[in-house]
Amino acid sequence: MRYWTLSLILLLFLYPSRTRAQAVTLTPSPTVSSTPAADDDNNGGANEPEKPFKAHWTGAIDISYSNQPSTQGGGQIQRQLGFTGTDLFTEEGTTYLSLGVVAGRQIVEGTDTNYGQFIAGGGLGFGFFQPSLELQWQAGESGLDSKDSTLTLNFQLWDPFTIGLTEAVGLSGHQGPVSEFVTKSDRTVEIDTGSWTQGIAMAFVPWDFLTLTWNGQNEYSDTYRAQLIDSGKSIPVNQRDTILSTTLGADITFLKDFVFGLSYQKGLEYYPAGTVYSPITGSTVTFSQPTTSAFTGYTASLTYNLD
Repeated sequence: MRYWTLSLILLLFLYPSRTRAQAVTLTPSPTVSSTPAADDDNNGGANEPEKPFKAHWTGAIDISYSNQPSTQGGGQIQRQLGFTGTDLFTEEGTTYLSLGVVAGRQIVEGTDTNYGQFIAGGGLGFGFFQPSLELQWQAGESGLDSKDSTLTLNFQLWDPFTIGLTEAVGLSGHQGPVSEFVTKSDRTVEIDTGSWTQGIAMAFVPWDFLTLTWNGQNEYSDTYRAQLIDSGKSIPVNQRDTILSTTLGADITFLKDFVFGLSYQKGLEYYPAGTVYSPITGSTVTFSQPTTSAFTGYTASLTYNLD
């Protein structure tokens, strides 16, 4: 299936922002500093007062790569290239609106799949309380179609330290071989899942150039429907996959406008007896009894801020 994102992906060769299976990471809002006006010849060269802050747009280009190897074999691999534009309404950057587009590749039923993603978000700053909401829509090959929303409630306990609570819900669908459910066949099945994720995140900024993050989350992923494409007949499936994970990350600013990000993730995935879609492996799996699998995750990213 062709999608509007395919041409962008091919042109940019799919250099890999945060992965779908990657843990939600709390990051302090961007800050904008005022710049003193140039010396005035009429006042003997003395600097004039700083200019007042004005709302404005800023942008960022981001590439990232992530891998989540699992003890069950394989693992989700994601490469993304994205652009985000943000309208800052306050100097602290806690009140804002943002729009972003992403082109990338990820594993869907064992196949490297192209996709495009649209992201819209916004936040409000009420002193130490800084809530935000992000909406995502993703579409791509293999019938990939997903919609997610994430609500984050940030609390800045003191200047360098922020803690946040996250709540995310999503619906996703894709297509894959029917052999995952019945005997080997060339027929195709559509697999639909729903997810609910709760998490807690912390960010600490010891210096202006360094941000340290930690988060933990619990995700429930329900495979609630599988339907044959050619006949419309449903294959019985109603299973829940549970994923617990924790992630440590660091963002390092260098050369003023570049940010290098690196994170490490560990987690456990609890499979039920039967057939279920695993977000960690990016494939549908079947077990005769409940099974637990450990996984790790690595993510590297590079961001250029267009201030």
